[in-house]
Amino acid sequence: AYETLIRHHMTLKLSAEEVHQRGIELVREIEDDMARVRGTLGFEGTGREFLEQVKADRRFYCSTGEEAGDLYLRLMGRCEAVMAKAFGSRTFPPYGVKGLPPESEAGMTFGFYQPPVAGAEQVGYYMYNGSNLDQRPTIGAGSLIYHELVPGHHLHVSTEMGDTSRPLVRRFPTITAFNEGWAEYAADLGFELGLYDDPYDRYGRHLFQVFLASRLVVDTGLNAFGWSLQQAREYLLEHTAQSPTEIES
Repeated sequence: AYETLIRHHMTLKLSAEEVHQRGIELVREIEDDMARVRGTLGFEGTGREFLEQVKADRRFYCSTGEEAGDLYLRLMGRCEAVMAKAFGSRTFPPYGVKGLPPESEAGMTFGFYQPPVAGAEQVGYYMYNGSNLDQRPTIGAGSLIYHELVPGHHLHVSTEMGDTSRPLVRRFPTITAFNEGWAEYAADLGFELGLYDDPYDRYGRHLFQVFLASRLVVDTGLNAFGWSLQQAREYLLEHTAQSPTEIES
């Protein structure tokens, strides 16, 4: 059953072992990229020591949920200012950000994209987690919001859903490799468009990449190789920037 799901969501005939090993390789490759960025900043310590330095720097935190929402919108403003370089003169469907309902916060690491709802205002929203902000450094906020809104999920999903000439199976795709593949490609455009010129923004992008790559390792570990929850927690604590609270969710 698990290998059937791998084929569906990845559209590739890979075994759980191949996915697991590719995840380990990706984590190693991204950690090499992160080491190079630390070098440009003149930091000579380990990745964990650099992360502790970031976590101790108050400029990487928001005090309130409203402040977090404002940060996401400012980042989207920067993004829209350069989108013509990649997408020409096309306009983008309306978008916004909203805080998650309190009852949903404990189960969400970051948040989720909510596409436009039929019969309501045609706006796509990123529903962000505004809880425990003292444990959520914003160094990766740019990478996250470009993945979730423009040019990521919002541009893709709202375009697909809005094309009523397509059959339903194409308007509401469920293949993870396609949906998340577009959003990650879109977030990576930030390198070409100058959105990660600041080394800290670039490092934040790599932190988001390593978080996703580590999930290949953890998902296969838990579902195919008998990992305990504690093994999964320890792997994520070692290789990602996520707090224990985020890892638990």
